[in-house]
Amino acid sequence: MTSTILTSGEKIFIDSNILTYHLLNHPLHGNTCRNFIQGIQDREWSGFITPIVISETIFNFIKADIFRMYGIRPGQVASFIKGHPEILKEIPLDRPGELFEMFNIMPIGKMETSEALQIVGKYGVLINDALNIAAMKANGICIAATNDRDFERVIEIKIWKP
Repeated sequence: MTSTILTSGEKIFIDSNILTYHLLNHPLHGNTCRNFIQGIQDREWSGFITPIVISETIFNFIKADIFRMYGIRPGQVASFIKGHPEILKEIPLDRPGELFEMFNIMPIGKMETSEALQIVGKYGVLINDALNIAAMKANGICIAATNDRDFERVIEIKIWKP
């Protein structure tokens, strides 16, 4: 799939991978995502996220920090945190918190949950993606900035990729 070209004034859902690439200065996608987010800051287009995107982005940020500080592999981070919850106090979350401030945060309620269950059955996407897609639909958003190929199965969505 080719990446959608964005035009001024569009409403765009931003997936957690885009925010993670930006926050962690990803070697391949970091600059492209930083420029994309700068477009939102400059009000070229409007950015929308959900509480799921916030949760996934912060967890990715925490995993990267714990790997950097302690060498714990991403797949082992959750159990490491359970055994050492005080470690979370050492991770500064001001950068992700400031980043989230520039986005519109879409709620996920009963209507989106019901729609998400149908989306899972129709397109075979995981529930977090389906909840995000349902929130997009409820808010009239048809463009997703994501590097998650699962979104490509939803024919109503145009994709912008880094």
